[in-house]
Amino acid sequence: SEVVRQLRALRRPGGGEVVVVEASSKAQPGPGKVRVDVADAASVRSLDASLPGGVDHVVVCCGPSTYGALESFDARRWEENCNSKLVAISRLVVMLAKGEEVGILRPGGSITVTTGQSARTAFGMWPGLALNNAGLEAFVKCSGIKAPRGVRINAVAPALVRETALKANLPLEGTVPAAEAAAAYLPLV
Repeated sequence: SEVVRQLRALRRPGGGEVVVVEASSKAQPGPGKVRVDVADAASVRSLDASLPGGVDHVVVCCGPSTYGALESFDARRWEENCNSKLVAISRLVVMLAKGEEVGILRPGGSITVTTGQSARTAFGMWPGLALNNAGLEAFVKCSGIKAPRGVRINAVAPALVRETALKANLPLEGTVPAAEAAAAYLPLV
């Protein structure tokens, strides 16, 4: 995504390498990239081998939700929607924070989860998005209170990214440039 490209270009005060973990089984590894399927716990466990030096911060900008009115869902499609983001991302946070199944996040590090405006905005085509994003926001609020190993857990809910809106032929009103959305993560890492 454009936000991920912008995050890669940013540096925290004091420096630090940005490693992009592509969150799809289809993503291709390359310089500064690691591939993981966040919906597959075994794939998440493989991060230890891919990042043997560990990391101080993880920014999660992934997990698809299904767009469509409630009537477009059946039980199988609803379950796929929940598993692809709410379940997969919350499980990822649990695995990273505890450091037992996946040891890449150093003690005192941070995890920042991307949610979205659909958690706070009523729109008939967003029940799947709203459940995933609101569920993740509630999970982050509760799990961040006493996270293990001094890990900080945060959520960011950016407005619709302008570049995404352009690709989808959506109105640009209220959108933010990807660089601005990416910069919102820096104070949290």
